[in-house]
Amino acid sequence: MCGTGALFVRFIDGERTKTRRRRVARTIGLAVGRPWPPFLLTILTLMPSPALADAAQIRETILEIPTYVLGAEDKNPPLWNEKVYPYAMQTEITRQTEVRPYRAVVLENAFLQVLVLPDLGGKIYAAHDKTNGNCDFIYRNHVIKPGLVALRGAWTSGGIEWNFPTRGHSVNTFSPVNYTTRRNPDGSVTCVVGATEWVRRMQWSVAITL
Repeated sequence: MCGTGALFVRFIDGERTKTRRRRVARTIGLAVGRPWPPFLLTILTLMPSPALADAAQIRETILEIPTYVLGAEDKNPPLWNEKVYPYAMQTEITRQTEVRPYRAVVLENAFLQVLVLPDLGGKIYAAHDKTNGNCDFIYRNHVIKPGLVALRGAWTSGGIEWNFPTRGHSVNTFSPVNYTTRRNPDGSVTCVVGATEWVRRMQWSVAITL
């Protein structure tokens, strides 16, 4: 972890026991004691010191990334798979490569730069420490190469992905999700990504703040 900020992740799950909550909290440095609501919420905050919050900026851009092309989604719905239906399977992996454009949200201050890709499940694609030669402190894969790992098939390594509400790579991991950006009164900036998950008809969102 770079010394210019702190990385906080909070998992809220009403079905976990207090012992489990405390064990998770000790592992990732969270506070416990408050009741947790009966749904899963993930909040990720990259927090600079208060004196630097007013330097944070947010913008949208296009990243062109070499990509192994994914074929057409299966036209036959997977009626046998209750974790996927009504989504189509994404199993047509090819060896064809091309450079493809991806929408990206860039959160940045004097010390950190964070890249979010709404077109790939809203994942954090990369995070750079600008004080140390723009080194990646979250693994960045410079090629989008899907493998048959996720619930619907296609999944790509690298970054931080959001798996809601399943345990494992979700139905949205290789699909576009909704997003919005905002500038906060304290000078920080936030990108919110999320979607409606149609298997359980639940909505999820993740707020990424710098």
